Amino acid sequence: MTDLQKNTIDRITKQVERLNGKQGVSILNIRKNHILLTIGNKRDLTDFITTTTYVEVDINTKGNVIKGFCNPYEPKVKTIYPYIN
Repeated sequence: MTDLQKNTIDRITKQVERLNGKQGVSILNIRKNHILLTIGNKRDLTDFITTTTYVEVDINTKGNVIKGFCNPYEPKVKTIYPYIN
């Protein structure tokens, strides 16, 4: 991971945490030193599972965001009801 990628990850992570509190951060190395950054959380309650995603972006070696979703104000929320028939 390059320093430019680390700086971009830190900048995005701090922005999301400043607005929404502590979140789960996942960093995966994909093709040719590109990084997939995912920030969000998953809540497993009694009747349903809620997954909230704030950031899901592809970062190249220069630290630029190539493609993806990044919105700390309005996250993607997915609710699943696995126990209800």
